[in-house]
Amino acid sequence: MKYTVYLGCMIPMRYPSIEKSAEIVFNALGAELIELEGYSCCPDPVLTRLSDDKFSLALSARNLAMAEKLGNDLLVLCNGCYETLYEAHELLEDSETRSQINQILAPEGIEYKGQVKVRAFIDVMTEDFTAQEISSRLKHPRKLKAACHTGCHMLRGNEHPRNRVKLLENLIGTTGAENVAYGRELDCCSYPASVVSEELALKTMLGPKLSAMKDAEIIVTGCPTCLYQLETGQVGLKKLGQEFNLPVFHLLELMALALGEKPETLGLELHRGNNKKLAMEKWGNSNE
Repeated sequence: MKYTVYLGCMIPMRYPSIEKSAEIVFNALGAELIELEGYSCCPDPVLTRLSDDKFSLALSARNLAMAEKLGNDLLVLCNGCYETLYEAHELLEDSETRSQINQILAPEGIEYKGQVKVRAFIDVMTEDFTAQEISSRLKHPRKLKAACHTGCHMLRGNEHPRNRVKLLENLIGTTGAENVAYGRELDCCSYPASVVSEELALKTMLGPKLSAMKDAEIIVTGCPTCLYQLETGQVGLKKLGQEFNLPVFHLLELMALALGEKPETLGLELHRGNNKKLAMEKWGNSNE
């Protein structure tokens, strides 16, 4: 089983531990990840589209066309990238729109034919593998109390938003972690609002969400941008007099640790929270 993997910007720039974890997890499941070489930003599903929708669509089409040549499903590890590329694929199903965008791409010798399948990684892990397959390969599960954060852009699609949350919760459960219900699972991480007013976003959106996670030991998400906001937001809230200390993990990092990857080699020190310290406490001796 092969997938072309789209990493986006946030993972290689800030969280290479997620890229490494993806390779570890999918290889353990018997799948091969093919790197999409020469790709660009997806681009951002909000700001770029608002400034120039045709330019935004052309950038997406270029990424899709490059993936199309490789002939595999496009596995997307970031929520925002998934929404952008999925919606671009839908827009490009219209032959006139696709023709206009292909004219923009023509000088590069690139053409998108509309044949690539864009898939979020939580869908791939749910549809192509069973929970039993995943959990049977995770040799070092740990009973951590986890607050699930799906992220807004992952809610895109025809399913009820709660179903998308359940997908991520089920995958978290394969690692041995216990999902802690906190009532604000669908609340935004506050990242888009923080572009306008960081203090307002932290006080009115992120602070209440984190406060509701009082029974959790960690936060688990499937989105690197949400992960960034949940981490840096805690730093910002501390300056505003609200202190939280919840390490935020990408689901694939949690799975890689449960597979036996050593905490000191995964790159967890690049997180803003105490991820490495907690991982050393829980997985410092993965032989147990």
